[in-house]
Amino acid sequence: MKPVFENRMAAKDERKCTVEMKKLKRESIEKFFSLINFIFFMSEKEDITLLRYLHEAKAKVLANSEYWSLVDYIGMTIGRIFRCIDTINVEEKWDSKNNKEWFHEMIKSMNTLKDLHPQWHLTKQDVDRYSTTCPCSQCSTEKGREDTISSIISKLNI
Repeated sequence: MKPVFENRMAAKDERKCTVEMKKLKRESIEKFFSLINFIFFMSEKEDITLLRYLHEAKAKVLANSEYWSLVDYIGMTIGRIFRCIDTINVEEKWDSKNNKEWFHEMIKSMNTLKDLHPQWHLTKQDVDRYSTTCPCSQCSTEKGREDTISSIISKLNI
């Protein structure tokens, strides 16, 4: 059985959204996120009432946007691919046995991604997104990051 969010993603919404529909959608999502933030920051113990509020808030969001989902299934699949690549051990001598498991998982995720988004590929924007993971003060400053990324992008043939 496919997850609910995957089934909703697969369906096409052919209706045209009006300005009012977009406003209602946005307001219901803002309220939903406010509730999630409240639960995260204020609740110290499990309170089943909060689950009821979450249920009601999600129902309001879906009433305004039938196919809305917090989960980006394509993004999750890309994340699984990247996790497999991150997990490849390069600190030790080549070990095909351990790395092969991650490779199989990566290929499985890539095949899933091909089904969901056949035209997907990494872009220059992805270089920007995935090259900002260095925690040093030089890289984490906006100017330093722009200089580094611009020089990398200018050398790419994507």
